Amino acid sequence: MDAVNSAMAVVFDLIWAPFAALPEWVGLLVLGALFGVMALLAMKWTTNAKRVAVFKDRCMGNIIAILLFRDSIGVVFSSLGKTLGWLCGYVGEQFKPMFVMLIPFVLLFAQMQMRLGIRPLDVGAVVDVRAELDLAKGDGADTAVELPPGLELRSRVVHLPARGHVAFKLAATLPGVHTLKFTSGGETVTKLIHVGPLPGTPMVAPVRSNGFLDQLLYPGENSFGADSRFQKIALTSYPVRPLPCFGLDLSFGSEAGLVLVFVVLTIVAAFGLKGVFGVTI
Repeated sequence: MDAVNSAMAVVFDLIWAPFAALPEWVGLLVLGALFGVMALLAMKWTTNAKRVAVFKDRCMGNIIAILLFRDSIGVVFSSLGKTLGWLCGYVGEQFKPMFVMLIPFVLLFAQMQMRLGIRPLDVGAVVDVRAELDLAKGDGADTAVELPPGLELRSRVVHLPARGHVAFKLAATLPGVHTLKFTSGGETVTKLIHVGPLPGTPMVAPVRSNGFLDQLLYPGENSFGADSRFQKIALTSYPVRPLPCFGLDLSFGSEAGLVLVFVVLTIVAAFGLKGVFGVTI
């Protein structure tokens, strides 16, 4: 997964380079439109346009029957059942391009989220940090934490050997990209902590992990490796990066806001350009 994430980071950097000096919403708009085009091409290559048209016509025909013969219980229930059947066929036909686009969407959006969805910690911010270790390789009772200048402990380091967890609070006191070090059983691993303001849109990851899902969603740092006793190091959260656009914050103060805006842009682009590509949706 590390190799895939590294390759996607290079690809995204190349795609994003023309927009680096522009407001973030410009790049977001263009990427949404490009992904809409990719979705249309996937539909064109994987769906049967004639079947899609038939499913839509049959659904509409039965809906009209329900409206015209709403006083007849038999017709209503019969038409409703047929409508649901044709609708299932339509959804099944549309599922094929969705399946094709799922992997590139997740990989692309994970890269985008690390840059546009979250931003570095504010100077003075206090966050919780938790390290999780593989109990089969050590309970972490001997885990030591080393903080560089720019980060300060704000609590004692708590060891929970029964769960293989180590937890503490730290404060960000200086801007920069800081390297937090953990040592356990002779092994030393690191976690990057971004504290702003920093130039551009650095890739900020609240999690470094060996878990596949974490690596997929938080591609900012490589995994620890299969032989490591460390499984995960996570911060409680980074703040949401605002995306100002004509007085409106497209992030809506939530990481989910970027997802919503990007999906809406993709759908709008797909419907707006379907005639150009000759695709039936």
